[in-house]
Amino acid sequence: MPARSDASAIAARALCALVLAAWAAAARGDSLSAVAEPSYVNSVTRTTDAAGNVTESRISQWLQRYRLALDKQLFPLVSFSGGGLYEWTLGKTSLDGVRTDQDLKRWTGYGRLTLGTPVLGGGLSYDRTEESSRVTTAGEAVSAPTRFRESYTAYAGWNPADLPSLQLRLSRNLSYDGSRRALDNATDEVFLGAIYPPDRDTDLRYSFRYTDNTDRVKRSESRDVVNAGRITRSDHLLDNRLQTYVSYSLAARTTDVLAVGNGGTVAVPQVPSAGLSLIEDFPATPERDTLAPNQRLVDGDLAGSAGIDLGFAPVLAGDVKLRDLGAQFGTSLSTVNTLYLWVDRQLPDAVANAVSFDVYRSDDNVTWARVDKAIPAGGGAPVQFSSLFNRFEITIQQTQARYLKVVAKGILPSVTADQRYANILVTELQFLQIVPAEQARASHTDVSGVLTASARYQILSVPNLAYDTSLFITHRLGPAQYTWSLMNGLSLTKRLSPIVGLSARLDRADSDETRGHVSSNRFSATLAADPLPTLGASATYNAQLGQNAAGTSFGNGATAGVRADLYQGVSLSANASYNAGRNENGQTITNAVLGANTTLTPNRLLALTGSAAVSSSSASAGAGRPETTDRSRRLEGTASFTPVPALALSGGVARVIGTRGTTTLANFNGSFSPFPGGTLLLRFGYSETLDTAADLKTRQYGPSLRWNIRQGTFVDVSYSLNDTHSPALDTSSRSLFAGLVLALR
Repeated sequence: MPARSDASAIAARALCALVLAAWAAAARGDSLSAVAEPSYVNSVTRTTDAAGNVTESRISQWLQRYRLALDKQLFPLVSFSGGGLYEWTLGKTSLDGVRTDQDLKRWTGYGRLTLGTPVLGGGLSYDRTEESSRVTTAGEAVSAPTRFRESYTAYAGWNPADLPSLQLRLSRNLSYDGSRRALDNATDEVFLGAIYPPDRDTDLRYSFRYTDNTDRVKRSESRDVVNAGRITRSDHLLDNRLQTYVSYSLAARTTDVLAVGNGGTVAVPQVPSAGLSLIEDFPATPERDTLAPNQRLVDGDLAGSAGIDLGFAPVLAGDVKLRDLGAQFGTSLSTVNTLYLWVDRQLPDAVANAVSFDVYRSDDNVTWARVDKAIPAGGGAPVQFSSLFNRFEITIQQTQARYLKVVAKGILPSVTADQRYANILVTELQFLQIVPAEQARASHTDVSGVLTASARYQILSVPNLAYDTSLFITHRLGPAQYTWSLMNGLSLTKRLSPIVGLSARLDRADSDETRGHVSSNRFSATLAADPLPTLGASATYNAQLGQNAAGTSFGNGATAGVRADLYQGVSLSANASYNAGRNENGQTITNAVLGANTTLTPNRLLALTGSAAVSSSSASAGAGRPETTDRSRRLEGTASFTPVPALALSGGVARVIGTRGTTTLANFNGSFSPFPGGTLLLRFGYSETLDTAADLKTRQYGPSLRWNIRQGTFVDVSYSLNDTHSPALDTSSRSLFAGLVLALR
């Protein structure tokens, strides 16, 4: 214990010295920010199982968080920024009378030195994280090895006019524990990039990346050398009637396994061509939905949000929808057995374990099949939250697919009342193939290339008739693979009258991704009319004929919609669609959806919305599959009322009736700010979820308070009550949270 006290004293003195030094620097005109964030959480949870057995747990947690940041202009072309974060968590948990104490500490520090100008510049950076933990259960203490992460980076850039731009980055990343017995990894990387646009229509790029990964504990080492180049050209010809685009990229990657120890692995990244995401809404299901583009999910930025929240704040607002996060690959040949889902913060075990995941694959981004999870090479659960990085590591059966997605369900308010986890933002989704190092070849070279070309020719201006074509080719050596896809199409748009417009498209797509030739012929036409600015309608017909090795498929459908703003503050809309077809297995598939929406805003104080939808889908028996039918109805209404600026009330009710059962969702929220400017903000929130089919009921409610003392300084206090009823388990919890954010400078 004396050694522990000495270490704490040294750390405290070091922190004080850093604060004093930064304060002195700030006195000379530099930018300094210092924030203290102490908080306290206390919760009691009681569970009762079907047999009547009662379990009670109590959690008491005290968290101290201190932030310090300094920015200083040393010289006209030299600037420095540095800072740190210290987190100290003292917790006590009691489960059926057995007490567990936690003592968790985390230091994070960084320094940045930037030199030069945007034309010629560079810099140095250093990051360090230190984590330690001590857990005492029933009087027996266990101290985990202190974990460290360090990162050293040097970079330089030259961006001259009319010459290639050059970027150089050298980095070394270390991860180890105090004894270096359980963890001792080092990654060294050299990156060189060049960009040269000889003219406004041409772009030339080259990059070299050298990576050395060493695991001293498992005595394994691997090296990657990647050379990549890309040329892009676009033109506008024939008085801009013809636009062309062509791009070719070539990459050569050599992987050398230099040392193989017991348990070592080699990770091969599988880079997708596009990121995809979706917040599932009626009538979407994990097995049948279409994800929308979301490039932020695969842009390599591990800190920036991709717009998906897994925290409990959406649930408090009545949002219990599933989150779909996925990607599209250039071909269906990419082999994946591990996914890394990055979030914006570290999560304790209780919170991380409350997030659930399922993985699905698809060939068309419409119909999805579940992929089984698997035990990772190092053992343990298929889904783990990394102790070193802010990411979930999901291991699945080895899978090849054009589309892969993770379906996530965020945490419930009953899991924790800590406001740090009200919002857990997803930042990145990575796909990898991880193989044992002893199975990897001593040296392996992979050469791959991608050709993308497209053209569009304006045949007529009136009507607007255009021809377009696109070509996509991939080739790869080691092993040899070759895929291609070609599309040709005609597009037509014409104004039939001042209020009526017509658009149509006919195209044919051909492709071969090593599974045989696949073709698709598609036609669609839309007629739209807007007789008044407040009245509009449209109708669409589409048809598709597809052929592949399994057989021929055919489908067609129609969609109609109308909107009307009847009076000021009164809006109506309705839509209907019907699709029918036959797939390659001979099954007849139908799908029909009918919906209506209304918005009423009688005055500035009250707003009402209502919607109704009915859907029906069926598939006949065929290819050994039974006949299936699915019908569902959804009614939803929301209201918001603001009688005075200081008081706001809102709520909503939704009822879904389907083949799988009936679900009712309801939520209510209210806020009250009695003082001008929102100095004191009082809120009361209520959220309830009912699922009569599963006999599941979840209710969360309670008041909260925020007192804005001054700019950057405020107090948060909340008390929440959470009750969950299911046939197998009843859970009731009460949680108190109190936190202070104090801006010292």
